[in-house]
Amino acid sequence: MDTTRIENAHMTDHDTDENGCTLCELPVEGSAIVDDGDAFCCVGCREVYNALETVENSC
Repeated sequence: MDTTRIENAHMTDHDTDENGCTLCELPVEGSAIVDDGDAFCCVGCREVYNALETVENSC
């Protein structure tokens, strides 16, 4: 797994992007998974993103 890509995706400014998932950049068209303005392709990406955010905020 390319952790650099995940960290970079997590640490950038995110707006809902109809072209890609906030975490993995896969298409999100038709996905209803949106959390605080961030769009996700699946529940798994949303959960990983939230977990990374929690760790980042605790440091």
